[in-house]
Amino acid sequence: MPAPSVAGDPPATEGAGIYTVLNQSDGPTSIDGRGLVWTSVYEYEAASQAALVTIGDARVEADRRGSRLLEVTTGPMPCLGHADVLMLRDDVLGDLRVQGRSWSFDLTGSDVRHTWEVVR
Repeated sequence: MPAPSVAGDPPATEGAGIYTVLNQSDGPTSIDGRGLVWTSVYEYEAASQAALVTIGDARVEADRRGSRLLEVTTGPMPCLGHADVLMLRDDVLGDLRVQGRSWSFDLTGSDVRHTWEVVR
């Protein structure tokens, strides 16, 4: 559906106020990867079509990235909470910036179980 025109401007069309991305087969979030069409519509104010494309591409990249959760067990870490952000260095995963989603431990001083979300 075309965007409404403002004060006599022509209605927006693809390439002139509308930017559409169709991911047919690139990765697990694609139409082929999910086995269905997953439509998301966002409205942005942009100074130009090029700016709209830049904003749209950033949104698509964020949607494709999704979130990755890590389940980690550490020794007791009383200074680390559920919303803290930290840098994690791993031999396999490399350097990651993660944010705590949850943690739990029993009161006997046992190891702490963390759920961390990879953030950019």
